[in-house]
Amino acid sequence: MVKDPVCGMTINEKDAAGSITYKGEKYFFCAPGCKISFIKNPKKYLIEHYLNKIDKSGQLKNNRKDEES
Repeated sequence: MVKDPVCGMTINEKDAAGSITYKGEKYFFCAPGCKISFIKNPKKYLIEHYLNKIDKSGQLKNNRKDEES
């Protein structure tokens, strides 16, 4: 499962309405409109996307989970 960086919806990669590789990383979208919005202004959505991955202490949420398991 992946998260659409535009709307935040969690989707299955196989069911994605579209995808794009931007600066070496692949992003998946729930609808064509989200993909178009991303293409028009990727920095806007990537800032929000990465800020959502950081907890209050400044650590990546995924990394903290791995350390706590």
